[in-house]
Amino acid sequence: MPRLPGYAELHCRSNFSFLSAASQPEELIARAQALRYAALAITDECSLSGIVRAHVEAERLKFPLIVGAEMQLSVDPKLAGADNKGNKINNNRNKTRGEVDDQTHPTPMPPEPRLVLLAESRRGYGNLVRWISVARQRAPKGQYLALRTDVEGKVPTAPMLAGLPGCLGLLVPGPGQPFETVFAHAMWLKTWFGNDRAFIGVRLHSGPHDERLLRVVQRVAGFTGLPVVATGGALMHVRSRKALLDVLCATRLKKTVADCGLELQANAECHLRSRFRLAQLYKPEWLDNTLAIAGRCRFSMAELKYEYPREIVPDGQTPAGWLRHLTQQGAVRRFPAGVTAEVAQKIEDELALISRKEY
Repeated sequence: MPRLPGYAELHCRSNFSFLSAASQPEELIARAQALRYAALAITDECSLSGIVRAHVEAERLKFPLIVGAEMQLSVDPKLAGADNKGNKINNNRNKTRGEVDDQTHPTPMPPEPRLVLLAESRRGYGNLVRWISVARQRAPKGQYLALRTDVEGKVPTAPMLAGLPGCLGLLVPGPGQPFETVFAHAMWLKTWFGNDRAFIGVRLHSGPHDERLLRVVQRVAGFTGLPVVATGGALMHVRSRKALLDVLCATRLKKTVADCGLELQANAECHLRSRFRLAQLYKPEWLDNTLAIAGRCRFSMAELKYEYPREIVPDGQTPAGWLRHLTQQGAVRRFPAGVTAEVAQKIEDELALISRKEY
């Protein structure tokens, strides 16, 4: 039996993508480890809500977690003639492309790109958080509005988003998109992310349009020079969650399951699949590219901690040293007759704990 290829899943939603995915972050991490994936990216739609729970489980299992998010860009309301809170906003709780990609007659994709963003570094994580905040703040609750101009650095309050430094960008075309659209999206991504941070992700769910999607993706890759990457577009950790996924879809659409028809996933392929199955679907180099990307995404949630504002720590002092100095001054004021041995020991214990926990 040939050796199974290595693989890192770079596109996976948890149930924190409200009503569009059927597995908890912990279940996804545990399943990815059981399948011997090299890493797993949790990429909920315009959200990092599931990342903390995924991080805790990944730390427990000592499994590599990649922090990311998925963003469906929308047409700028100013260009489309809608107001800032108008109907042109992408309401992803009512209509999610992941639910219709494998229809027999796919609905035309939105004219704007769908991206998966992966944080390479702490800087990338910060930029991703900022973009999510910008996109959420300009839309009604439960929706978001992510624009090309955000990535082009045209947000007055967030010019640092230009090119999203520290993030890798995967264009995720749908099977209904023509070559011209995918090519234009790929060139835009290449312009703003550069040759080394832009990729084309391809999802194959054994649908009737897989062959067409493959032809388009390979042709676009040939013209743009962007690497192609295998992605699963996973919405659940095991295929047995398909029934629950259907119920969630029906709830989101406010229909019965029977009335959802082609708006349901056509099959259960949107689960974390075995590497044997993936080797049957994807070219070896596309699987290898997932490992190369995973190797670049070294950011961990463990890097985040409270940092004292520099303006309150004098030059030449460390935060811990300055805190000790202020504490000693306060103890003198609080106990003018002198600090007892018991109080002094409590102060030392607390300062030691703060230092050990890097607060």
